[in-house]
Amino acid sequence: MEFNLTAKDKHALKKVAIDLQNMLKTKKGEGPDYEFSIDLSFFKQEGRGLDAILEWVEDFRKRMDDAEKKQSKEELDLEEKVLVNAGWIARLS
Repeated sequence: MEFNLTAKDKHALKKVAIDLQNMLKTKKGEGPDYEFSIDLSFFKQEGRGLDAILEWVEDFRKRMDDAEKKQSKEELDLEEKVLVNAGWIARLS
């Protein structure tokens, strides 16, 4: 799937990945206790904070869904096969 990420998308996804990595390391007992914190600086829109984050997540999911709808069945099947083979998802029979 070809999907164009905005600068805000890239920054937000990097931050989410870092938070997730830190949470998982703490869960495994590696590293210090992790306290969830999120950098809201890229969502600052007249002090809207969490509302802006929710709007971004909803917009991002909609754009991802729209991009996925444009994919062919073969391309979707290939992506699923790659994820199944990598062990990221399990194919339900």
